Amino acid sequence: MNQVEFIRFKVTWLIDDEVLLPEYALLRLRRELKRASLLLTDDDRERFNSLVQPPVATDLPTAHQWPSPPPAFVLHPPVGSCQLQAGDELSILGTMWGRGIESFGALVKLFDALGESGLFFGMGHGQLLSVEVYQADGSVQSVAGEKVNLGELPRQTLEWYLQQQPYSPRWQMQWLTPGRFLVGRRPMFRPSLDKIVPLIFRRIAGILACHCGIELENVGIQLPSLPNEGMSVGCHWRDWRCLDQEGRTVDLGGVLGTWEFDALDVESWLWVLQVGQLCNVGKGSPFGAGQYLLKPLDGT
Repeated sequence: MNQVEFIRFKVTWLIDDEVLLPEYALLRLRRELKRASLLLTDDDRERFNSLVQPPVATDLPTAHQWPSPPPAFVLHPPVGSCQLQAGDELSILGTMWGRGIESFGALVKLFDALGESGLFFGMGHGQLLSVEVYQADGSVQSVAGEKVNLGELPRQTLEWYLQQQPYSPRWQMQWLTPGRFLVGRRPMFRPSLDKIVPLIFRRIAGILACHCGIELENVGIQLPSLPNEGMSVGCHWRDWRCLDQEGRTVDLGGVLGTWEFDALDVESWLWVLQVGQLCNVGKGSPFGAGQYLLKPLDGT
């Protein structure tokens, strides 16, 4: 894990005009970023396309395992509706992995164009105010210019990140944005922790294989079947947007709420849940869907 590098960043816009952002509006940033890419040069637009749809790996085993590589970046937008006025600031957090860090400059150019084109349906224009990268000690470093373009940024290793995680005999997993999990192309309306951990593991494995050159051992994750009683606290399915699909309206949603569980229940797979906080999980995870927070309930 010491070979796995990533950066955690924060981009901030100074808003130019009043806009109401509905709840989960920023989960639709894929569409808005694509619209913003039209303002870029042809070369920068091509870099954006490669960021969102990375090329298939050149080595056959990885290409076979991951025919549709995940993006190297993960966005963690704020949740909840908000009324923005001219002069307000809006920030989005994110993570970028491995070789993708070298393309961070292209992502910053896209964020700059996003402020020009608007954050939501062409509304909410703003100027890119700052780009900050978190250092290992939690402090932030403002970055600009060639350091961004060359990917010369303060990086963290996954080994260091895991070493900094607190100990607790009991944990709470809180879903911040709807998590949409598909099994056989069907959504899991009532997922359980023992079914979610393998999906998070696969999400992490895809990022590490495609962008960090690290193949996680392909072992089956076997967790005990955990009872919902006493573990799930207010988990529910929530539709959050409608999709017009071939002349009919389709509701899209995901799981929200919290789970509580003992550390012993997940044994050696707790690290998967800890790393998964950086990756999100499920459909739309690169753009903020399936975002969760792991909280220690008792410990240090």
